Amino acid sequence: MKKIIVILLVAFVSITWKIDLQNNQRPCVAFSFDDGNPNDILNYKGEEWNAMIVEQLKKYNIKAVWFVGAKKLDNEKGKLLLQNWDNAGNIIANHTYNHTNFNDTLMTCYDFINEIQKCDSLINSYKNYQRIFRFPYLKGGNTIAKRDCLRSYLKINEYKQGWVTIDASDWYINSRLIKRLKKNPQADIKGFKDYYINHIFVRAQYYNNLSKEIISVLLN
Repeated sequence: MKKIIVILLVAFVSITWKIDLQNNQRPCVAFSFDDGNPNDILNYKGEEWNAMIVEQLKKYNIKAVWFVGAKKLDNEKGKLLLQNWDNAGNIIANHTYNHTNFNDTLMTCYDFINEIQKCDSLINSYKNYQRIFRFPYLKGGNTIAKRDCLRSYLKINEYKQGWVTIDASDWYINSRLIKRLKKNPQADIKGFKDYYINHIFVRAQYYNNLSKEIISVLLN
């Protein structure tokens, strides 16, 4: 069961496919994790299930990007988790301090920039820190003025954007799994594993085909 828990106990996972249509290369898959969570889940300590994920990544020689929502990790326990992910060679990147929704009508560009800077103040000392930013909720601004303001800031300060091409919806599947195991710790969860694998495969195919269609239109 632990291997399944490793797969699903993630706040949010996205997978990016890089496709070279002209050279007909196989897709390159990149794994990224959003937010971060030091809390205990079920009978797993926070440091235990985080270590399980890190070890699985190391086992298959995968280096991931962790887009850090810094508020939950701005404590001794959280900083230890950050250090462990960093020591394993994973990239540490920015996801704002408070996981702020930039589309909120009360959120200004200035305040959002402060969110980015506050997160950076916590994570920029790690050796694998990189200036890569991902919008919480993938919301890039509810007005053109806000959008352009933030894009300008990111460009001037040499941030890359952490785009998402496959939203794996782990947060939802994970919530259902936890609910089941809270109700019955001995429940058969093979169905979750089978569903998750099929779900990711179907989504990968869908987004892969969609990207090919879009790129083909742009090339033509």
